[in-house]
Amino acid sequence: MSTDAAVNGYARLAQMVETELELTRQGRLLELRAAVRETGLYMQTLPRTVPLAARPYLVRAQVLRERLVIELRREQARMQQAHRAKLQAHRVARRYLQGTGRRFLANA
Repeated sequence: MSTDAAVNGYARLAQMVETELELTRQGRLLELRAAVRETGLYMQTLPRTVPLAARPYLVRAQVLRERLVIELRREQARMQQAHRAKLQAHRVARRYLQGTGRRFLANA
């Protein structure tokens, strides 16, 4: 791979990771899974030795990946909180309906 092609390849890598970050921020996690898989496959085509001119793109991709991990952790925390809130709502509903002979059905 020529130096110019390698530089362009690492620039594309940074763009791909930026797309992953945007998908995460938008909560499009199924699309994120496909994008991460595509990025992983693409990374295998890049030269192991990064040309000096491509290093800024590699650093950008690394920084974006770190931000992606942070966003994913935040999303995971939001999902866990929503799950806990749902469980709490079910417990409250069960206690409220206890003794009335009625059943609580949730379709969420």
